Amino acid sequence: MCLEGTDFTFDEDECLQSVLEDLRYYWSTFKSYRDPDRILEQSVLRSIENLMQDCFSAMLLDGAQVQISVHNENSFERRLKLCKVLKGFQIRTITINRVLNHIVSSSQI
Repeated sequence: MCLEGTDFTFDEDECLQSVLEDLRYYWSTFKSYRDPDRILEQSVLRSIENLMQDCFSAMLLDGAQVQISVHNENSFERRLKLCKVLKGFQIRTITINRVLNHIVSSSQI
């Protein structure tokens, strides 16, 4: 009943641009953390870079890099913030996965 009378149009380019902006934000955020063991770099950052290169190569050149600063926080505050950002990223990846699946499935029709 909620869908009656609604005219929904899906703008694939705008959606992909928003996903790319989110990926850039998370990449910059994770890159800003001092990670002596390089765990973020070896797993999360590399995965984000691969996704951006494989799926968004035509869009990579436009848009500025996001600068996030976490250097003024103590160790516990930095880890707590990282934990929150990782949880947000986990939830966002579910949405990104659904969007990409929708785009792939609608292009096969």
